[in-house]
Amino acid sequence: MAAAHISNRLRSADDSKLSPPFSNLVGPFDPETAKTIESISPLPAAYHDRHNKLVRVSGDVAQFIKADLDVSRLNEMHGHLWLAGRPMCARPLHRQKMIERQIVITEQADLHMVWNESRIFLKPIPDYLFDYGVWQDIICKNSELYATCCGFLLSYIWLLCRPSDLKIASESGLISSKICWKGWTEFVNEVLSKVDYHHSTSINKRYKYGELRLNRLNFIYRMTHMLEQEHFMRGYMYGYNRYSVFFERNFGWVLLLFLFLTMILTAMQVGLATTELQQNEIFNQVSYGFTVFTIVLPLFVFVLGLFLFIWFVVFNLLATLKIQRQRRRAITALMVLAIPTGDALTLILADPGILPSAAFNLVMAVGLYVVRWRRMRAHLPEPEVKAWDVLVIFNIIIQLYLVVMPWYPPNAGGADVSFWYGTYCVTGIKILIICGIYYYFWAKWIPKWKGYELRQELLDLGSGAETHKVSKVPVDELMTWDATHDAAGELKGSSTSDSDRSLERVVHTPNEVDFKTTSTIYIALPV
Repeated sequence: MAAAHISNRLRSADDSKLSPPFSNLVGPFDPETAKTIESISPLPAAYHDRHNKLVRVSGDVAQFIKADLDVSRLNEMHGHLWLAGRPMCARPLHRQKMIERQIVITEQADLHMVWNESRIFLKPIPDYLFDYGVWQDIICKNSELYATCCGFLLSYIWLLCRPSDLKIASESGLISSKICWKGWTEFVNEVLSKVDYHHSTSINKRYKYGELRLNRLNFIYRMTHMLEQEHFMRGYMYGYNRYSVFFERNFGWVLLLFLFLTMILTAMQVGLATTELQQNEIFNQVSYGFTVFTIVLPLFVFVLGLFLFIWFVVFNLLATLKIQRQRRRAITALMVLAIPTGDALTLILADPGILPSAAFNLVMAVGLYVVRWRRMRAHLPEPEVKAWDVLVIFNIIIQLYLVVMPWYPPNAGGADVSFWYGTYCVTGIKILIICGIYYYFWAKWIPKWKGYELRQELLDLGSGAETHKVSKVPVDELMTWDATHDAAGELKGSSTSDSDRSLERVVHTPNEVDFKTTSTIYIALPV
């Protein structure tokens, strides 16, 4: 505690010593033009924070500047940035044009000076960095913010070294058109004389590096966030808006590989047609092994591509469901009375019906295997139509995920409501309990009280159309009903399919009807 207190006092002392890196109140602007400028550093009215929420700038200008120039993601993996770039100055804009790079404007500071293929992302320099008052009243009061702002200024000192660079920046919208070359050079000279850009505390450590390669940043970010599903899937910057783009960029090399393998197989075929190589045992063994390899390789690539496709579909589906839960608007009088109105809205957005639906689907999928096991015990033939095991198991995994994950505690401050985060899960369980109680009263207690049992009955609607209805059969007529109807509710002796006849042979006593009826309902599905 004492060490932390001393550290805070030293930091406060350092902050009090900070001063703007320039003295000219106009900054690099043309003095003649600056007289007509009402506000050199206009700020936006609102901005989006990292949680994509709209925040007013007037509420906290310092927080806006911090969010606007935030490079914390790069600082988190600073120890690995040597894989993505070199610790040297970025190339000026005219050099970027020489190597045919397209300048892409971004308002995300942690994408500033990040390049990919023939593009380089650059964040326009905000005018408030040229405002002496903003530096004196806000930036200089926070050493971390001061280092970040100085680092961003340093990046533009790298990029704008020549009049042609300033012209390119002005035409590309990277810098105000009111800035002249003379004013810029004077501004740069003063900044470099006041900022120790070689000292570690004067410049944010991100700006120890210049240009950074995007695909390597994606790799580093995924490796350092392997346990966080969303970050691992999307990487540092997710650049795929269609599945076709993903497969084109990541599997385009497969076509060249297959072309190369085809050339080798053709050469081997020609070689095997010659007398010398036909009798060469080593060449025959190599040809055999390579042929098997070329047969297995396309299958492996296909399975890999299918797996990645399913993985992305499931990930995007779950992300969409999460957003849908957050945006759904529905209010009931019960929830308004039970908890505060604002939290009631948020609870409804969480969709309490997701957990019951997932639980029901999970029971259905597991029940499929129960029915198969019972069919096997009853020595029934295999059905003609049967669901693939891999799809059923995949569905079970998804439903388990939807049932289990809502109980996982969110990060500190990540809950959407002021009360317990699992309230909507408990609400879903209550829905299941209420449905179970309703079923018990409707299907068990009331029939027993009134002296009847429920049986399904097959109705012929004509033209080959059939349907089922639930009939109330008095207890004294139950033996006759079970003797004249099969488990599906059809009169015995009527025309039935082979599968229905096999089911009829299973029904021996009225006591078995409930079990066989359940089996019949499931066996009618593709199992």
